[in-house]
Amino acid sequence: MEKSPIVFSCLIVVTGLLFWAFNAQAYQFYSEDIGTTGGCAQCHGAFSSGRYTSPADGSDWGTHLHTGHLNGTNIGSSCNNCHFGTKTSGWQVNLSSSYVAADGDNAISCSGCHGRLEDAGNGGYGVGLRLHHINAGVPADSNGQKCNSCHNDSAPVDEDVMPPWYGSITNTVTGTTLNPCNVNGPENFAGTAQGNDNDGDLAYDSADSDCECTENADCDDGFYCNGTETCDGTDTCQSGTPVGCSDGVGCTDDSCDEVNDTCVNAANDANCPDDGQFCTGTEYCDVVDDCTATGDPCGAGETCNESTDNCDVPAICGNGTIETGETCDDGAANGSTTCGCQTDCMYAPAATSCADGLYCNGDETCDGAGFCQPGTPVTCDDGVGCTEDFCNEVDDPCVNIPNNTNCPDDGSFCNGTEFCDEVNDCSSSGDPCSVGDICNETTDSCD
Repeated sequence: MEKSPIVFSCLIVVTGLLFWAFNAQAYQFYSEDIGTTGGCAQCHGAFSSGRYTSPADGSDWGTHLHTGHLNGTNIGSSCNNCHFGTKTSGWQVNLSSSYVAADGDNAISCSGCHGRLEDAGNGGYGVGLRLHHINAGVPADSNGQKCNSCHNDSAPVDEDVMPPWYGSITNTVTGTTLNPCNVNGPENFAGTAQGNDNDGDLAYDSADSDCECTENADCDDGFYCNGTETCDGTDTCQSGTPVGCSDGVGCTDDSCDEVNDTCVNAANDANCPDDGQFCTGTEYCDVVDDCTATGDPCGAGETCNESTDNCDVPAICGNGTIETGETCDDGAANGSTTCGCQTDCMYAPAATSCADGLYCNGDETCDGAGFCQPGTPVTCDDGVGCTEDFCNEVDDPCVNIPNNTNCPDDGSFCNGTEFCDEVNDCSSSGDPCSVGDICNETTDSCD
């Protein structure tokens, strides 16, 4: 068991006090003043204050003995295991020889956890622990008493016999499942590196010759998850190889179940981060395929819209509501106008003719947004200044009529009369005189 227990065993050794009926006993109580005076406290310090450091190997428990034993063992809040109905700090270290602890109800105190029933006929449950402290040079108490001042113990049973109610958290109050030779270290307590010296010869765990093995079964520590212990060629127990529970699936939480002797590979969706895509669905952990997505989250007939993170419902043309994929929906009026909403809920394409039946105002066309745009009026200008140009709506032609009034007299008699030529614009008729006559510009006459 742990050194700590060992250390605590001092308490226990103290335990050695199998007899607590009279005050002359050595180490009858953990301390004489609920502090650091006398008893076990000489080596181990105050039980319920300060910070405990193991004399065996210098390991630091990080707290005092009282808290360490409550939180680090199966004692928990069961104060009666040690105090027998009272929480007095000065309670005796050995009760097991006076009360029956095996039923799990009566107080067992220090000796009950750290002593061994098999030593009852060798001088009491605490024989091994007393011998450990004697060999370790434990000083006399304040009365000058040492463990062997009163006890004439026989040799304790061997190291490989386990204290039955040792307070490891892996034990129950009705019996231990630990290997007393501490294969794989289940006895190690509060960070210590070794277990208990059960038989008091200062040889710990497998370093004790009592722990030599002859077959693999001798080395079994009763635990599944740390692997199968074996006995090597030098009769020494070797640790097993811890059970490998990795299933190769990144999102599962892999652990070894000591209770059921099996591996547990639990899917953990929290190990699968969101890929940021709406249309792939929700990411989850699949125990075979690793992180996977549930797929398209949309229902039958719906379309997944990644840009809006929505499921778009198929449009129903003619319901009067403009839906995805539609540019318009006038309900029953769809298709009733040339440029407006058509039966496919789309406006007539741009440049679609929406003629008004008139020629002269040009060709009207749809603008693609539901409206008819005016055409460009027909241009009838023939480039001849003296003609009268206009569009004839009846016959749909352009008309260009010469108008002589548009050609003013140029004031010359001899070039004749000005008139409108539909090709050459304003022109003159030429010499007004007959053959043989001479035009006289001065008199405006033909001589």
